[in-house]
Amino acid sequence: MALLLGAAYGASVVARMTLGAIEEYMRTWSSCHKWQQQFPHRKRRAEYECGEGDGIDQMMEPIREAEPGLRGEGSRNSVDWKGIEIDVEWGSALVLARKR
Repeated sequence: MALLLGAAYGASVVARMTLGAIEEYMRTWSSCHKWQQQFPHRKRRAEYECGEGDGIDQMMEPIREAEPGLRGEGSRNSVDWKGIEIDVEWGSALVLARKR
């Protein structure tokens, strides 16, 4: 992981991750948990499984379809796409406040 500083962009964290790791990381977000509470009938796809999937499955699919290099081999549910490495960048900000 690296921390990049730039006057125009602020600070950002860059890491190299596999698509499978990114998918699992997104499932830890509180927004994902809130979505699961609202749609308890929607379950994540198991490997090589078809179906609607959960919100993360629905988010990852168009990302992979939009970029040919992220599709992997085989069908849309092929698990080999999970091993593809990409650089991920998180922007960050510091909010300061003072109590009156």
